[in-house]
Amino acid sequence: MKTYTAMLIAAFVAAAVLTPLAGLLATKLGAVDQPGERKVHKTPIPRLGGLAIFVAVFIPILFVPFLGNRISDVLSAGFHQVLGLSGACFGILLIGALDDVKPQKPLVKLIVELFAATAVYYCGFGIHTIAVPFHSPIALGWMAAPVTILWLVGITNAINLIDGIDGAAAGISAIAAFAIALGTDPAGSTLAWLFASGIIGATLGFLLHNFSPAKIFMGDSGALFLGFLLASISIPSAQKSTIAITLAVPVAALALPIVDTGMAILRRIIRRKPIMSGDNHHIHHKLLLSGMDHASAALALYGISAVSALAALALAYSERANAPFVGAFLALFFIVILWKIGALEFREN
Repeated sequence: MKTYTAMLIAAFVAAAVLTPLAGLLATKLGAVDQPGERKVHKTPIPRLGGLAIFVAVFIPILFVPFLGNRISDVLSAGFHQVLGLSGACFGILLIGALDDVKPQKPLVKLIVELFAATAVYYCGFGIHTIAVPFHSPIALGWMAAPVTILWLVGITNAINLIDGIDGAAAGISAIAAFAIALGTDPAGSTLAWLFASGIIGATLGFLLHNFSPAKIFMGDSGALFLGFLLASISIPSAQKSTIAITLAVPVAALALPIVDTGMAILRRIIRRKPIMSGDNHHIHHKLLLSGMDHASAALALYGISAVSALAALALAYSERANAPFVGAFLALFFIVILWKIGALEFREN
């Protein structure tokens, strides 16, 4: 546990120090988010904060092999997994950073995400079985690869979509990482715990500069990277869950971005608009329209994420038979939230 704590602290300090430097680089490169119709900020703000988050997560990991403890042994034994995941994350970071400087076509970003997800799958981060309550585990067989890739690409973009107000994506990612880690045995999911510690530390350090009023945005470089890394580490953690309900724990932990993305897709289908098009009807937009300021809306999102995290932990530490009740509670919780903020209205305004 000392190693994970040290990782968290090191990532926090690194992000806190490096984020202003990332802001200066963003300004020089012209990676500045201008106010617009679908934007909620009123002044130009530099992005590329994802560079600081990426470095803050990975730099401390470079020192772990030299610790000479159980965690360093596990890291060395799984070197090919760590190397593959690091390379894939760098590819995701790079396409996100390019998009922050000069917008890239959605298809180009999707192709990079697919390549990165495929690489991670063949490095050992694969979903090979689906276990459900009251039923024996279902082997996916040849479907393992497409299901894994769909999960990785879906969560990557879900975190990106939730990144709409100051501090949202960073705080939600920290809460999700906390739930994913605690939902597993640290001795059996060392990589998940290690990277989750880095995510928590880096996002909290970044929040010092990103919480309302934000001085910098993480941009696509940060949101895509965090989404991809969270999705990746949730795969081995799901396989080792104490109740073996594959993906149930990470789905619950990431329920907010998943629900927001699902609602956006459904909304655009009903309105006969392209799925990749943008709009200002996401959950954070609805919270702002209800009269909340940026800080209050971000805290509300944190609260929703915290409830989801508690549901994830309930799944991880309860009997498998209780899973439907936890799932029903979480579904009802989100229905009430969406109804209260007016997010269940799909007609054109």
